[in-house]
Amino acid sequence: FRRDCLQLEYEISGRALTVFVCHFKSMHGGRWETRPVREQEALGVRRIIERRFDDPKTSDWIICGDFNDYLEQDGQIANDHGLSALVDGGFSIDALMASDLSDHDRWTHHYPREASYSALDHIFMSPNLFEKNAQPKVTISRMGLPWRAERYTGYRLPGVAWSKPKASDHCPISLEFML
Repeated sequence: FRRDCLQLEYEISGRALTVFVCHFKSMHGGRWETRPVREQEALGVRRIIERRFDDPKTSDWIICGDFNDYLEQDGQIANDHGLSALVDGGFSIDALMASDLSDHDRWTHHYPREASYSALDHIFMSPNLFEKNAQPKVTISRMGLPWRAERYTGYRLPGVAWSKPKASDHCPISLEFML
């Protein structure tokens, strides 16, 4: 891992939940050129989970963070991402993609050079956790984005400008779920 993978263990009402927090390699240098690093990071997370749980599909865990890659862009599915190890074969389910948010509202990042909107930030749920939360309640907070992310027309934090200053170029996402 370029930035490590934090593992948090929780016990909530007698039930165990493990959360893996990741920050994968950025696309600086080109998405295609940096993809192999993200592929290895995703594979590393998957291997940790496979070793941690006897049966990952029936355990309760979440992988969240800034993965610096997208499964869709502007509502169009992208199959050329570096996150395959996390989603292939139903290993995990992206809560954002499974939510009731529309295709054009599942974005957490705006790339002004291409005028594109995509989700670089994800919350991946184990199949067992997803089964209990088939339509995850996901919230995206965009108030810290610069004004150049024109698709968002809601409230902005005081002091946010066209480009800089800004709170971040990524939007925090949250998930409400049942254990």
